[in-house]
Amino acid sequence: MFSLIQSAEVKQLSKATGEWGSQFDYLIDQIIIPAVTQSFATYCHRPDWDKAARVEYLSPRPGARRLFLSSPPVAAAQVGPPIIEALRLYRDISLPRAYGADTELVNGTDFFVFEEEGVIERVGCTGWSWVGWGWPKTIKVTYTGGYLTDNAVGCPADLKLAAITQAKILFDRRDQMGITGQSLEGGSISLLTPLNLPKAVTITLDNYRVFGNG
Repeated sequence: MFSLIQSAEVKQLSKATGEWGSQFDYLIDQIIIPAVTQSFATYCHRPDWDKAARVEYLSPRPGARRLFLSSPPVAAAQVGPPIIEALRLYRDISLPRAYGADTELVNGTDFFVFEEEGVIERVGCTGWSWVGWGWPKTIKVTYTGGYLTDNAVGCPADLKLAAITQAKILFDRRDQMGITGQSLEGGSISLLTPLNLPKAVTITLDNYRVFGNG
């Protein structure tokens, strides 16, 4: 999995700017940045953020007319380099599922793709699964989707800023990991645990969340 950001970007916004030492390199490169990247993907219901060729097997609920891919945006086909194949979709209700050429549906005729959202909508009044039936893995989709072509390369600006913000929180509060409150004379105060995603971050991440097909 490629990382959303690089350590230099976190260092620029950290309290350690101007006094940064190599003793923190392992912490931020090998722990904080991967943790932020993975936690963001988990929150958004994505496997990762990479722009990669993907194969997904979907089980649409009865009557559903829309399918939701796990890694939008869907990349447009190109002859290369690199070569990117166009999205292809197969609907097979036979057993065992073979997803042969005779089960392939036609983009623009049988369905339409909303590339940015990663949504595939069925054409016509019938859905992807007959009413009363919810057969598993009747749909196979192959496509290229995601953002990152290398570490921090291709990351949208708002997502990058959110990742830097969260990484900065983790670094600056590394001595408070897991602390949710602190006792004071005559009372106590609540602290933002750095293991949680603050509202300022989730507001951005909500724009990248994907939906399930169940």
